Amino acid sequence: MTTFASQKTQFVFQPDASQIVCEDIGFEKVQEYADQMSDEQLVQYIMAEAERFRQSRLKDLSECRSELGDLDQVVQMIQQGNADLLQKSQEIRSQQELEEQKLGSFKDQMAAKESESRTASEQLSDMNKILTSMDEQKAKFAKSCDNASLTEIKGALMRGSCPHGEEILDKITQFLTGNTKATFKNDGTLFFENETSFQKAVKKCDAAKNEKEWIRGVADSVNMNEDGIKGKLLAGISDPAESRNLIPFFPYFKVLFKLCQIGMTLKSKQSKQRREDEASKTMADLKVNVETQEALIENLAFRDLIEAEVQRSQDQELAALVNKRQMLENQIRDLEAYENEEAFLQSYFSGL
Repeated sequence: MTTFASQKTQFVFQPDASQIVCEDIGFEKVQEYADQMSDEQLVQYIMAEAERFRQSRLKDLSECRSELGDLDQVVQMIQQGNADLLQKSQEIRSQQELEEQKLGSFKDQMAAKESESRTASEQLSDMNKILTSMDEQKAKFAKSCDNASLTEIKGALMRGSCPHGEEILDKITQFLTGNTKATFKNDGTLFFENETSFQKAVKKCDAAKNEKEWIRGVADSVNMNEDGIKGKLLAGISDPAESRNLIPFFPYFKVLFKLCQIGMTLKSKQSKQRREDEASKTMADLKVNVETQEALIENLAFRDLIEAEVQRSQDQELAALVNKRQMLENQIRDLEAYENEEAFLQSYFSGL
């Protein structure tokens, strides 16, 4: 500073410090003023200009800090938003897993019902073949019940010598009428009128019309159980003491036996058919459930979009903000040097 004073001690223009501070000039113009100011004025000018420069940096520091605060709020807001989205995504993922478990359960149930239905269908097909064979046997047995046979059994009944024979005819009448209270004497006249009427009635007979338990009871009476014990009618018709009187009734016994077989098989078929129908209905319901679950799971897949948006936000928006934050922190660190006036002046004037 003394070099300026030694060069010039008289000034044509001598502004005071306030006028110098208002001048928007840099230190590169000091030489121009040096010839016009006293040493004291020049020092005042330089100090004022240094302070103006420091205040400018302090203003920059304040603005950087304010911007950093705003930036932190934005970053926090984005991070909280992303955290909320990830939480929602996790909830959706958990729900999706539950729905996928339900879907798996529905598919397992559907597969089981398909297997059940397939098995029932195969059994029904086998039963239809068996019933066709039974119908053929029934028709063959009924042919043995010709007009001569009918005349013979009617004569035997009139003689009153074969109660088992009358019971066989009663049971056939009950099959033909679908009425377990019917009797040959009261309800069988039209059926047993001649061979044509009888064979036609047997052919058209719905052997499963009566209750299953009743059919089972009749079937037990014409069969032998697991212990080899004969049923009532089978025992009667095979009793040597009654064989002579019951011989005419044997063709009708075979017809009754076949009606029992057909009736029980039809009942079993009806049961399996109901199960197959129920399985088919259940499968239809399960198919709707599967389609509903698949649509629900597909809708829940939007969590992938949520996670992708969070990742995009982190990779682009947050990354850019983090970079900007680093720049601001660097600027603030540099500008903080201007807060200490003494240190600033020492550092500043050391460079002049």
